[in-house]
Amino acid sequence: MSDVHVYYTSDSLFRGPFGIDIKNPEHFSVENSQLSADSSGETGLLTSVTSKEDNVKHQIQLSFVMYGVKMAKDKSRAYLVLTDGEVQSVAIFKPFIRVLRGPLMSEFKVMLSNVEHVVRLQNSPGTDGSSVEIHNIVDIKSQQNKELAMKVDTDVSNQDREFFTDLNGFQVHRHCTLDKLPLQANYYHAYNGIPGR
Repeated sequence: MSDVHVYYTSDSLFRGPFGIDIKNPEHFSVENSQLSADSSGETGLLTSVTSKEDNVKHQIQLSFVMYGVKMAKDKSRAYLVLTDGEVQSVAIFKPFIRVLRGPLMSEFKVMLSNVEHVVRLQNSPGTDGSSVEIHNIVDIKSQQNKELAMKVDTDVSNQDREFFTDLNGFQVHRHCTLDKLPLQANYYHAYNGIPGR
């Protein structure tokens, strides 16, 4: 049996056979047998992940940022970020949040102005149950000459500044953040499900 919680919305939006709990929490979490993922009730974004095996908790701060694009001969396009200045934080305050907890998976979906943000934990004893999946569906049609990015800050000690990305379940690619490279070379893009660098 699954349960659904909806935050920051009117109960008049929902009718039918499903029991839906409507609250305005300070924080909430989803979990499986291996992990617990905690989030801010105010923004809906991930704040920490705890491994149940060793009870190690990692602090995480997710945010969305927006860049303006350079209006020059070379322009931003798929796989290429050419910014016109400093990053701007995207303000988030009490978005619509749906939390689903069930026997196969648990997830929360956050509806932001330009992003449908989903964090999912598979209820599986295998390796797929030991990771946090994050999916973003981005719509910036209402924006002119803007780039949107998800920023991840953690307390994980990463001396070599390495990160790994999944290539559509086929391969895992290793990337390094390097100060000598321009901004666009340190970004990882996914366009129509096709990852690139």
